[in-house]
Amino acid sequence: MPMSTYVPEPPPGLGDEIAGTVTDLIDARTEEPVDDQAGGAAPQASWPAYHLGADALRSGDALSQVVPIGWLAVVQRAGLTALAELDVRADASPEVRQVSYGDLAQGVARLSEAARSLDGDLAGGAPLEQRLLRVPACLFMGLWLHDDADPSRDVVIPSEPAPPAFEAGRSYPMAEVLETLAASVVEAPQP
Repeated sequence: MPMSTYVPEPPPGLGDEIAGTVTDLIDARTEEPVDDQAGGAAPQASWPAYHLGADALRSGDALSQVVPIGWLAVVQRAGLTALAELDVRADASPEVRQVSYGDLAQGVARLSEAARSLDGDLAGGAPLEQRLLRVPACLFMGLWLHDDADPSRDVVIPSEPAPPAFEAGRSYPMAEVLETLAASVVEAPQP
């Protein structure tokens, strides 16, 4: 059976940057030296990442205001799970912007499995592109399964830890996600 989702081809150099910089950062957090014969860690999963701000959520036309921010990659090494955010510019090699650990990194690592479990449910249309959607104003991160030709098919799988209105690992229609997140954005007080 053909896959109903796919991940775009990562930009050139992404794996090298992870094997270098991200591996070094993870190794610095471990107590014992890592016996490394392979020359660094490879990403377990990586996705193009998109940012959605509070103003965009309140606008009523949030999807047109989603901003690509680079790539996010899950790296597992020496018992640690890390989430690396990489800046990807057309004129340069990918560069690590930050690396985080803990619950969010582990939750994002489980998103690949959540997407695979949906394959049967999403059959019948064009394959959906896997992306990560980050909404910092709502402390939300999720796997966004997107159809360029028919965005009404878009679904989002929230990552752990998920805001109270969502269940991590379950798929939601994008329209429902946007409506729920918009309702949770608190207006900033006027100065």
